[in-house]
Parts: sequence; C-alpha cells; structure tokens
Amino acid sequence: MPDLVVVPADAEDLAVAVTHTAAAGAPVTLRGGGTSMAGNAIGGVVIDASRHVNRILGIDTDARTAVVEPGVVLTDLLAAARPHGLAFGADPSSASRATLGGMIANNACGAHSVAWGTTADNVRSLDLLLADGTRCTVDATGVRGDLVRRPGREGELHRRLQAFVDEHELEIRRRFGRFTRQISGYALHRLLPERPDLVISGINHGANMGENVYYSGTVGAAREAALHHIPAVAMSLCSRKLNFANAARIARSAAEIILKEGLPDQVLLNVNVPEPWSGEVRFTRQSKKITRNQLTEGKDPKGRSYYWIFEQKIDKDIEPDTDYAAVFAGDASVTPLHLDPTHDESLERLARWAELLGAGAASKK
Repeated sequence: MPDLVVVPADAEDLAVAVTHTAAAGAPVTLRGGGTSMAGNAIGGVVIDASRHVNRILGIDTDARTAVVEPGVVLTDLLAAARPHGLAFGADPSSASRATLGGMIANNACGAHSVAWGTTADNVRSLDLLLADGTRCTVDATGVRGDLVRRPGREGELHRRLQAFVDEHELEIRRRFGRFTRQISGYALHRLLPERPDLVISGINHGANMGENVYYSGTVGAAREAALHHIPAVAMSLCSRKLNFANAARIARSAAEIILKEGLPDQVLLNVNVPEPWSGEVRFTRQSKKITRNQLTEGKDPKGRSYYWIFEQKIDKDIEPDTDYAAVFAGDASVTPLHLDPTHDESLERLARWAELLGAGAASKK
C-alpha cells in the first residue's frame, strides 16, 4: 500500500508535492489511471494527477498536435480531436481509463501501434519536473552538442546520459531497438548518437505505383521513417534493364532539396523513374490502378497442364495527373504520400451513423 497519496489541484500543486517528497528522501510515483499490470503505484508517495491535472490545453490542427496535462484520459483526447479528423496513434485496450501521463511512462501500444507507432513515437516534447524542482522541456529530437551545453541540472542530465550511452554503445546496439515494439525497460537505443536527417529507400528495381504502394517494401521502409518524423523518399526504377544512373541522379537532387527545405511532417515522396527517362519530372497523384500477378494455363508436349505467372498489363484508362501517366510518358513521377489515410469527406458525411450504430448495438443487448 502507498505510504501517502497526494491529489494535487493543479500543475503548481503537483510541482510542490514532487519537490517536498524528494526533499524528504521518499520514493515518489505519479499515478495515472491505475490500469498498468505491473503494480507501479505501490509503496512510497503516490501522486494522482487524474482527478484535477487533466486539462487539454490546446489542439493545433495545422501541426496535428495537442498539448495536454498528464491526467488527461485517452478517450477524452480522442473525443476532442475527432471533430478535426485527428486521432492519437497508440490505442491501448484501457483507453477509457488510461491517462496520457501513464501511457508515456509505460510507452503504451495497442493494436494499431503496429501501423501508427507506440506512445513514444507520437510524443513531440515533454515538459519535465525533476526531483530538485528543475523544470525543463525535452524534445523527441535534438542535437547532442547543443543538449550537453544546456545550463544547470538539465545540461548535467544530458551529459551523464550521453556519457553512459557512449560507454555502453556496443551493448546497447546489440540488445536494444531490435524490433519496433520493444517497450520493456529503458529505450536506451533512442539515445544513440545518430538520427538520420533523411531516409532514401531503394533504388528498387521495379515500379511502385498506384495501389501497389500498400504492398511495397520500398515504400514501407520510407513510411516507417516518416512515422518517426524523419523525411523520407521511396525510389523505384521502372525498367527491365538495370540502369540506375538517372534514378540515382534524381535521388541525389531530391536529397539536396529536402535537406535544404524539408518535407511536411509525416509526408514521404514516392518517386518512380522510367528508363529511358525524358528528363522531365512531374508531381502526381497516386493512381487507383493496381497490377496483379495472374495465372495462365498451358500444355506441355506431353499434354500435361502447367501454369505460368505473369503480371497484369495496365495501358488503358490512365488518368492524366497520376503516377502511371507520368511514367508511361517517360517522365519521372513524384507522389507525396501522407501517413493519415482518413477520408475527411466520409468522416463528415457518415458522422450521423454514430447514433444509429450506438442505438442498433444497444437494441441487441
């Protein structure tokens, strides 16, 4: 059982409680919704932020971010974000009780985190209160040299963390960050010195256009980078011949421009370069066309059946502003892809279904 439970009225009360507890040398645990299965809020001083320190301070629809206090329950945030066509990537089964503070502490996941990332993948920055009363803001990304030069306790923490990671770098690389949802223990791999400025996936030998991008490993790797807020490009060569020269030149040019001007957050570029290339580049929409492997049956000289796999050919009804149209004309196609597949028009048009769905489900109890 806890030795003491504190229910702060606001963020200032919370700061005072943490400082006094630390000064007394007592262990302190910040409690969220109490949904963790690890017995986190047992013993010492438990500070419960869920009752009062639970405001949504703002939602920026352009930046697609929200500022919240630690006691905000996930479903409350989702309800506030839904009218804007926004959601939060991690969706644990305890969403109706789990607080954002607890989700950050546990790096909560959920079924859709495979596609949209864990809680850590969807946090841009944190305002921290240290035990000695120091307040600081830490961002999801940062320049090592700048962090260690920060003054006071904050700079000291960055220096000690970086020194620890540098000393144990080989062991961290071997044991941490080996798979996407490695959330147990401390995420020490996130403190490793390098973070890519840009990810270029490819050059793949073969086109990745139309709805095929959903099955593409090349586009998938770029999408993973964009998920982590890293600019990314998927490069593909649309040719049977292994001549990557033009595709490589376009990739280099794209890298130079992106490193200078950047990309919108969580947007990747899907680039397809035909060979021969006309020298023209077009920005295009993703086509609705899709190629599929098909089977054709034949007979061998002894009359036995065999089946030959071939790729469906697309050469009709190509919309002029799409990736296929550009490549068929000999031009390089550049299609900006966003991670959010929400169809805003349907979101508004079908919103009236919510009441019907709820009423229908209630009638079947």
